[in-house]
Amino acid sequence: MIDWPREFLNLKIEDHLVRGSVDTGRFRHYGFQLWRGFLGSDELESLLALEKEATSRPFHPVARDLDFAVELAAITPPIRDRLATGFADLLGPGMGLTGARFLRKESGESGTVSIHQDLGYHIGLFEQLSVFCSLNGADASNGALTVVPGSHHLGYLGDAGSLEKFYPEQAEVCASLAPGDALIMHCATIHSSSANQSTEARKLFEILLCPQEQPWRIDNVLADEKTRCAFGSINPREHQLFRSSRGQRLARIRKALDDT
Repeated sequence: MIDWPREFLNLKIEDHLVRGSVDTGRFRHYGFQLWRGFLGSDELESLLALEKEATSRPFHPVARDLDFAVELAAITPPIRDRLATGFADLLGPGMGLTGARFLRKESGESGTVSIHQDLGYHIGLFEQLSVFCSLNGADASNGALTVVPGSHHLGYLGDAGSLEKFYPEQAEVCASLAPGDALIMHCATIHSSSANQSTEARKLFEILLCPQEQPWRIDNVLADEKTRCAFGSINPREHQLFRSSRGQRLARIRKALDDT
């Protein structure tokens, strides 16, 4: 256990609510915020219908995928306008999208996601973030996300695996979400989620955003060619950067085990 800063202990989620735009200063300080009513009822209905078609991702406890073009299309122009307006001060008007996916935690499954930070899985700059949109509500009973405020100030912790619990219990905040609410989280913020102990699946739609200066992106939020970076046309999903990454080695081992 380390001496955790008192300002990041015993925080209440209600003190970090936003609507209409992110509070840039507080987000940079605490590493998360909660946007009540980020999605409208029609958007929720559309995303819930798409989520039914998503398929499990191999070796991931909760990720569900569709064809990437379909996932991008799910981020409709009204949602993109909301992102562009709400995050402009934080990420710049030419902010980009680096991905989108569904996260489904089945009822009765363990579905536990160990404490970790996402930064090690990202390509590019430090100031990237996720917008976790709740599709059917999330709380402690069905495996809502628990964040550790201020933990992004530790920077990149290295290996992208699970972390030891080196912080006190009072440093954790469980983000209870109503349908349509969104948890906004810095990619270096330490977080986790517990098992779904409810009778229904917990469903989220995650949008990953990067700053205007970020060269690696899939798309621009407003699809404005004038704001694209020098390498804006490169799709990191289509480029194998490493000759022999840890992920590639694990995949080869799993395939060999499956074949035996």
